[in-house]
Amino acid sequence: MNTEFENIESSEKIEIPQNVKVEKMRYQKNSLSYMLGFAGIGFSIFAAFILLNSLTPDIYTIFKILLNIVILLFGFMCCENVKNYREKSAYMMLGIAGICVARIFFGPIMLFRYYSKYLTFMEDGILQTDENAIVSKWLGSSIIEKSGFLTPNGYVRAILAIIGLIGAAVCFTFAAIICIRKSKVLKKFLAENK
Repeated sequence: MNTEFENIESSEKIEIPQNVKVEKMRYQKNSLSYMLGFAGIGFSIFAAFILLNSLTPDIYTIFKILLNIVILLFGFMCCENVKNYREKSAYMMLGIAGICVARIFFGPIMLFRYYSKYLTFMEDGILQTDENAIVSKWLGSSIIEKSGFLTPNGYVRAILAIIGLIGAAVCFTFAAIICIRKSKVLKKFLAENK
């Protein structure tokens, strides 16, 4: 069977159309957005574990856990959809990134505030009884009793949580931007080549 490519000599160049990359997008998955989305989920889980371990369990803990479950479920769903160049899911990822940024101003800031009060109230290494009730209402036993797998320093924990939440927001944002850009290119190509 004689084809056009068999007749080309080895010294001749084969011209590859400019839209081959876009054509390949029809069959290849958007793995970069997919992996960035899962990295965002990982960073979010990291920050959640640090914050849940550092603060005292209360009624807000239920809200924090439910919020993390929602982020995990929607994050996973968005990761699966951006893999197939779905633009709506990319916008949902931008929303998740916004939630991660908003979370910085709740848990880590509370940890900064109450740990500084804890250090101020400490006198000769023993917390006074009146202040003990205030501080122990917010700080977890892993900080006050200096137990757990992390340093009991609340500032370090808050900074790690902020780094995790910023990492999650950045990963979700870049995953969404890449998906939006690629899906628009693919839509334009498909509209031109019906």
